Amino acid sequence: MAADHVPVLEKPAIVDRSLGDVHPGGNPHVHLDPRNLLTLADELAQRLIELDPLNSKYYRTRLGSFKKNWKAAMDRWRIRIRKLSGLQIVVHHKSFTYLNNWIGLNEIDTLEVKPGIPPTASHLNDLLKTALSRNVKVILRAPYDPADASEWLSSKTGIPELVLPYTVKKTAAPGALSLLFDKTIALLEKAHAGS
Repeated sequence: MAADHVPVLEKPAIVDRSLGDVHPGGNPHVHLDPRNLLTLADELAQRLIELDPLNSKYYRTRLGSFKKNWKAAMDRWRIRIRKLSGLQIVVHHKSFTYLNNWIGLNEIDTLEVKPGIPPTASHLNDLLKTALSRNVKVILRAPYDPADASEWLSSKTGIPELVLPYTVKKTAAPGALSLLFDKTIALLEKAHAGS
């Protein structure tokens, strides 16, 4: 339901199963743009206050603390991501659309033929040519994506393959969300420096 409260990317003009696993309401992976998390924090705090008005002061205090720390982190990240803007990438699935949009990464293509449809040999061969001709610098996938296609493309092109964190663990300690972005940016910086 988070996607109900922030601008949603990749809203399809038509929804048809022949297009793959397309989300009718647009790409729901909104959590990988830290700007969205400020909006969602406001919404979550408001909902908690409505459900538990006796503790509203506590929720407002925690929201204020989160927003102050989050904005400070975003200021640090904003400086670090400047040099990543325009980096040419291939992704396995459309999991990183919001991250790409926030940083300014240039998604050239996906390993999947269509969302949720595994790559075919012909698609990978076409992608091999595209990756080389378009100066792709990084191949991205989430930890749950199968590795075979990204490893194949990396082995054929020499383009580094990165497994970016996608979310925090259910049992994550405080600060884990900030660490997710720190780690993601660090991995992208390292790949960019090596390209």
